[in-house]
Amino acid sequence: MDDAPLTAPRDRLDTTPGGASDEPETPVLVPPRALFGVTIAALFAIAATAVLLPGPLPAPQASLDLAFWRPSHEEREQMLKADTRLLGSRREDVMPLETESIASFEAYLARERTTGAARLSEDKEARWARANLEEGLFRLAVAGGVDAVRAAAVSEGRAIRKVVVASVAESAKAGRAWPSHIAHPPEGSTSADLVARSGGLGVSLAATGIGDDGQIDADEALLVEALVAQRFLEAATRLRGGPPEPPSDRRRLILAFRVEAHAALALARRLELLDALSELDPSYPKDFVAGVLLSRAGLFDKAEARFEASLARGEERSRSRANLAWVRSRR
Repeated sequence: MDDAPLTAPRDRLDTTPGGASDEPETPVLVPPRALFGVTIAALFAIAATAVLLPGPLPAPQASLDLAFWRPSHEEREQMLKADTRLLGSRREDVMPLETESIASFEAYLARERTTGAARLSEDKEARWARANLEEGLFRLAVAGGVDAVRAAAVSEGRAIRKVVVASVAESAKAGRAWPSHIAHPPEGSTSADLVARSGGLGVSLAATGIGDDGQIDADEALLVEALVAQRFLEAATRLRGGPPEPPSDRRRLILAFRVEAHAALALARRLELLDALSELDPSYPKDFVAGVLLSRAGLFDKAEARFEASLARGEERSRSRANLAWVRSRR
């Protein structure tokens, strides 16, 4: 009987080049055709949902910087020009009286620092220095009018400002904070000269926080001049009507700085001054600034009420809205 040729069984799949495989055939599952459409539609729906639905909302951000105290360039130029006009109006015959008044002012400040503000009324030499200052300013006003006293205040403000700028630069070069440097100035230094001329006033200026970055900018320089001039005018108590007030723009500058940026003032005092400032300048964003001050102190419930009032008054709308959301997120 002839041998018949061998063939692979039907349940075997020949996958080898030279012969049959011993592995069983793997079945291939083919899904129903309609299932492809359903699957694709589901994938598109998931993708669309991921695109259309927003992700987690960003946390509210606060805007707590305050710089309303800083005058604009135009405002600063107007103040400087007004001072220059006042200085230019002085008469030569009253200049010796101005020089004497400024010397008396610096002598009194030096005595004030030596004695201490709390003991001035008990110190005989301090009382004499004060009386001499008041008498000198009275004689200056009699000779040249109130504007002569104002001009002397401006002159002294500018002179002290120059020494303050140099003192701050000196402390930065020495690698010391200005308040520490001026509290114990090296002998013969510019800062020692500042203390000799301005006494406790120089130390008070350092405590405000200006010059912390090692320099005095244009706004801070104008502020120093205004603070010194204000202190000078306060001593003119013998003038008819009392001591002359600084111009309203200088008073606003001083008040706004004390409210917003003075490093040594407590919150309660800032809020008191804020009321006086809003009376002087009704356009000042009182509620917004109060909200910022309260936020910095962690008093979020009170800050919320002030930001709500700020929005109602139309003060700093975008910042008030952002800060309101932020304080509410912090409660």
